Formats: sequence, structure tokens, C-alpha cells
Amino acid sequence: MESNQTNEIKFINLTGREINIYATDDCYVAIDGDDTFLVAKDGAKPIRVIPPSGTVTKSPIRRQVTALDGIPVNQTSIGKVEGLPSPGEFNTFYIVSPSIVTVETTRNDLLIVDSTVRDKNGNIIGCTSFGRFINPYV
Repeated sequence: MESNQTNEIKFINLTGREINIYATDDCYVAIDGDDTFLVAKDGAKPIRVIPPSGTVTKSPIRRQVTALDGIPVNQTSIGKVEGLPSPGEFNTFYIVSPSIVTVETTRNDLLIVDSTVRDKNGNIIGCTSFGRFINPYV
């Protein structure tokens, strides 16, 4: 029996921004006080660029300030996700913002940018990996 499934991985970028993937070897670790981060070495080029798909997932974020014994408490609620396709074909992954995966806890096809890479001025210019949240109860 033949299968229509292939081993090709398909990434669909729903962030609205180009995603540049850098090799870890093309970065160095910088330390600024208590913060450590990756910085692209001079002349480093992305090993892969994933363009935006044209669709952007959105989820309204609402913040409300309350107080406990006079101390402000910021409460955040995230609304219904818009623009997220139904689970796709085999080996299809959707790159979304972190707020989306906090709402869509039953999906294992969602990725976020992880291990961000900065330029020498501190601007985020890409990443070295993706992250994925796994819900063990799904």
C-alpha cells in the first residue's frame, strides 16, 4: 500500500515577520549583568529564512490591574485565537507567537521562536531553534 505522506517538513510562518535561523556556531554568548544572550558573529548569515505566510494569528490580550493588600497585581487574559488554520497535513508545523500556544494547548503542531539571536546592537534578528509546548494530557 502506498502512502501520500512524505518526510518533508513544511513550516508555515504565521507571525507576520520573516524568521531567520542561525547556526549556533555562527553565534557567541554575550553577558550583560544577569542576562545572557546569543549574538551573531560578524558576517554571519542565516542558514534558513522562513518568510511570513501572509496570514497572522492574533489573540487579543487584556490586562487588568487589581491589588492584594495594596500591592498591584497585573492580571492577563488571552482571548480567542484568530487566523490559525486547523491542524494541517502530516509534517506541517505552524510558527506562532508564544501567546497563541498558551491558548491552543491541545495542538502539537505549533512552534515558537526560541533561542533568539541578536545583532551587536542588541536587536533580535533571528533564532537558533524553535520551541514547542507539549501538553501531556492530550
